[in-house]
Amino acid sequence: MKIHSSMIDSLWYSPKHRRLTVRFNNQSTYEYAGVRADTYDQLIQSGSKGKFFHRNIRGKYDYRRK
Repeated sequence: MKIHSSMIDSLWYSPKHRRLTVRFNNQSTYEYAGVRADTYDQLIQSGSKGKFFHRNIRGKYDYRRK
C-alpha cells in the first residue's frame, strides 16, 4: 500500500503471518515479525506514520532486511 509519508514509501501487512513489510523512501525494505493487526491498523490511521513507526515498531520487533 503506497502511503503519504516523509519517511515511508509503502507498507504491506500479512495478518496470517503477522508480518509487516516497510519500504522506506530510500528504497530499503524491512520485514518485521510478530506485528499484531491492531498495531498495523493504528499505523495506517496515525497522522504521522514515521513517528508511529519509531515509537511503536522500530526496536520492538524482530526484523530482517529484504
